[in-house]
Amino acid sequence: FCFRKALVLLRKEGLNFYFAAIMLEFLKKPYPAHGPNPQNIYIALATGIFVAGFLLIFQPFQLDDLRSPYKPFLIAGFGVIGFVVVIFYNDVLPRFLPFLSDDKTWTVGREIIYLNALILTIAICNTFYNPFLSENNTLSFGTFLFMTLNTVLVGIVPTAFFVVLDYNRLLKRYVTESESLQVKESPKEKEVALSPLNINTESEVIQLFPDQLLYVESVGNYVNIVSCQEEKLEKKLHRSTLKHLESSIPMPHIIRCHRSYLVNLQQVQSVTGNAQGFKLLLSTCEEVIPVSRKYVPIVKAYFA
Repeated sequence: FCFRKALVLLRKEGLNFYFAAIMLEFLKKPYPAHGPNPQNIYIALATGIFVAGFLLIFQPFQLDDLRSPYKPFLIAGFGVIGFVVVIFYNDVLPRFLPFLSDDKTWTVGREIIYLNALILTIAICNTFYNPFLSENNTLSFGTFLFMTLNTVLVGIVPTAFFVVLDYNRLLKRYVTESESLQVKESPKEKEVALSPLNINTESEVIQLFPDQLLYVESVGNYVNIVSCQEEKLEKKLHRSTLKHLESSIPMPHIIRCHRSYLVNLQQVQSVTGNAQGFKLLLSTCEEVIPVSRKYVPIVKAYFA
């Protein structure tokens, strides 16, 4: 009997470890990172409206005891706090914390932690704002702890659920779209390679043939220009910005595909996809070039 019980326990624990391993592996899956984006204003606006609408309808945290002719406007203050916090997290923080906008390291697990940190910040700000709606204007530690923990506990499960759903949606979309693309060499565009290309950096002019240029990577205030000359890979660092180089290269097949990359689409061997967008595999180097969601339509249009 004890032996059978031990077997059942081992089997159960083995399944638990198995599912835990699967979950940990899933949390390491790539997910789109954050950074300045015109859509952030709409996300922040939607968050503020949702927070204000939710509190106005259900009135938790004793908001139903509030007696004021300006009650709707005072409750709307919670929505304004949500709006400001989302803008701060999406547009301001990534400028000072570069890892928040690094697609190479951003994962599903980090996104869940990031969103819960955002919810926690909103909860703390709302907790400090709440006493100004009452007559005594006091905030006890117990009230602060109660409101903050309740907000986080209410938000953590929906947040994780939303991230998982969004990951599956993005993965299915970009994998399907990448599989539908057929990378073909264009003879007409290959003729352009007979004319040299002048790349103007801030300090010098680099002369390359278009078919020699592979990609350009932004590295702070510098750029890495990667080329293949006589079957030899060359990577040189130059002082310039990606935006400056983008405007100085008038070639339809050399495009911006990411906030940190320019790529020569003639050198693409195959296209794959994940939740972050497309991944371009080049024919003459092992580097995988990311295509962020913003630039996916441009790449699709080129290969179409």
